[in-house]
Amino acid sequence: ITPRQLVAKFLSILNFERGVFFTLRGLLLKPTKTVNDYLYGNRRRHANPLRLLFFSSAIAAFLALNFGQTSSGVVNLTETPSMSSENSVVLSEAELEARKAEVNARFLAKLQEFMDKYLNFIFLLSVPLFALLCALFFRKKGFNLAEHVVINAFLASMINVITIVLVPITSLWPEVSLGLLGLSAIYSFYFYMTTYKSTTLWGFVKSLLVMILALLVGMVVFGAVIFFLITSNPAEFGLESL
Repeated sequence: ITPRQLVAKFLSILNFERGVFFTLRGLLLKPTKTVNDYLYGNRRRHANPLRLLFFSSAIAAFLALNFGQTSSGVVNLTETPSMSSENSVVLSEAELEARKAEVNARFLAKLQEFMDKYLNFIFLLSVPLFALLCALFFRKKGFNLAEHVVINAFLASMINVITIVLVPITSLWPEVSLGLLGLSAIYSFYFYMTTYKSTTLWGFVKSLLVMILALLVGMVVFGAVIFFLITSNPAEFGLESL
């Protein structure tokens, strides 16, 4: 392997006629054509959806951990009231409130730290769930389950790209973080309604139901994981004093 070959490999990635950038451009501008071309046309021109998903998820997770720093912005433990009577048998009302504030602060910090580390991994695991829901709500569109997985892998990859672009911006201006969610939601509706050729109001409703149900299931699973972690190791979440 020579330096020239490495440069050639790198330039081949930055290719708008085939590969990653070609696929991303197509997913942004013509998602239906891009998906159909991959499923039924010239697959060699496009990036593999699962590789693209893992690759983009890794970059998004890296940026979220290094630029997000959301856990430090949620709470600042040095600002919580200090305990003045650690050894007293009966705590005053002020000291009890201070302890509650400290426990809540530690819990929120650990919870946010957990989300920063594993949110992209959870998002990655949600792709099969979205595929199952799409297979249910768009079952008359002629796609089998594997094709629904490919479709949702492409969608998740584009959501990762939006995250990659906006995370450095939201780290500087946290108030625009809602814009990240807004753009992701808008693109998801656009992607589902065009890819599944359901541009009517009913198509919008079905797309909304897919996202809401996936969110609810994800929240239940995430809550169960957090509950298990808290009960198995409460000290890790700052709850040992409860």
